[in-house]
Amino acid sequence: MKFLFLLFLILNSSCKSGINEEKFCDRKSQGFLLATIFYSQRNESYCYFGQQNRSSTTAPPISLTPVTYSYSRTNIVFLDNIPITNLTPTTIGPTTTYRVSPALPNGLVLNSSTGVISGTASSVSPETNYTFTASGTNTTTANFVMKIRVGTTTAIRVYGQSGDFSCGVINRSSTSCITSTPSANSFNTPFGVSGDLLGGIYISDPLNNRVLFYEKEITTASRVYGQNGSFSTITATPINADSLSSPRNVFFGLNNILYISDFTNNRVLTYSGTSTTATGVYGQNGSFLTTTTTPVNADSLNFPQGVVQDSDGGIYIADGPNQRVLYYANRSTTATRVYGQNGSFTTNTPGTTASTFNLPVALALDSTGGLFVVEVSNNRVLHFPKDSAVPDRVYGQFGSYTCTNSQNNNGSCVSVIASPSANSLSQPRGIAVDAFDNVYISDTLNHRILFYQGTSTTPTRVYGQAGSFSTQVVNNGGISASSLNLPVRLYIDPDGGLYAADQLNNRILYY
Repeated sequence: MKFLFLLFLILNSSCKSGINEEKFCDRKSQGFLLATIFYSQRNESYCYFGQQNRSSTTAPPISLTPVTYSYSRTNIVFLDNIPITNLTPTTIGPTTTYRVSPALPNGLVLNSSTGVISGTASSVSPETNYTFTASGTNTTTANFVMKIRVGTTTAIRVYGQSGDFSCGVINRSSTSCITSTPSANSFNTPFGVSGDLLGGIYISDPLNNRVLFYEKEITTASRVYGQNGSFSTITATPINADSLSSPRNVFFGLNNILYISDFTNNRVLTYSGTSTTATGVYGQNGSFLTTTTTPVNADSLNFPQGVVQDSDGGIYIADGPNQRVLYYANRSTTATRVYGQNGSFTTNTPGTTASTFNLPVALALDSTGGLFVVEVSNNRVLHFPKDSAVPDRVYGQFGSYTCTNSQNNNGSCVSVIASPSANSLSQPRGIAVDAFDNVYISDTLNHRILFYQGTSTTPTRVYGQAGSFSTQVVNNGGISASSLNLPVRLYIDPDGGLYAADQLNNRILYY
């Protein structure tokens, strides 16, 4: 009898220990076995699963696994009549079906078995919240909300003209379509545009010698660079860390650093955070007080324009009249690599070959780190694979790297300036690449923007010419949300929306 009593105390102690240590749901543990023996007659189960309360009388199957469901984007802009790049969800847990509410825009399809979104949007659709639901086994579900908009070649927002798409005057008055003094709502030949991850926008306003900053979706500037905080002045002197002279490009990079190409001061300035005083300088050997262009070397710049940053933090600068693109590694302000001069930092010879440039002005990077270079005087865009000085793709010259200055090449290396085609370019000045590596090029003297899907060098979409690839009319159809007059720099925001600097209409359009 004493032996049985002693055994009971040992087993009871072990069971309680297993229970107290939360091991009783491990069927291989001693705690689980003892709990089964000694507590099987109780009205509560100490073996519980998932989120079930201990007081439950029925244990659900062990296979219950919560489902998670997401896509890589929370906001996205698709283009009407352009096949989308399939969006594949990331799901965790056993999933049986996918559904969406409300129904996707016409032409887009959600695969109910895989969750893949595919298709071609057939009509314009305003930004809408769509709730995607994944249903798992044992009735578990997970939701993901994504904003989707289907855009077209008609802009939906304008900066610089007080919301008026029919006005294009310099420094527009706040009340009517007449020229006035500079303000937080006006431009004089805007040129560059870039944005931060929160949707804020930076726009260079060259002839007002400033760069303006706009909060997301706000068309009145809240910050100014180059004018000591004033929105009504346009001074370019004295030359220091607070001044700008005809700034062209802007680029918002890693670590909240803003880059401004200070064109006629022959330098690129860097700004930290929200400060409007420059903290770094490229092109002047560290001096904020000089504007020299000589000698030609790894430290000098001559009317720099395009600026872009790679994922490693390296900086590319288009050094136009020096006929080269410089690369700066590891935050150095001395270039470590050169494109366009066969590896030489001391020459600036123009050319029309696969390894030379004629006035490079704008830059962009694709998702692989490949570099796009826009050349005004060669009327082309070249693509270089990452870390390669040899291009593998050319836009605007029917695949030729040696057609000399062929403006609107007709396919035979002959310029037909007045007759553009889908494969020609006339002094392009801007480029942007979206998240799916689709390419946008501003074909400036043809007064249009061309869209190229993937690696194709033939565009499938045109902005500014009412859908025609063979016209080059200034403000085709009259100045409107669909027209362009000398478009220059382009920017794709994190959602996939397109910003275009419509220079001679003194505005920025958003599509």
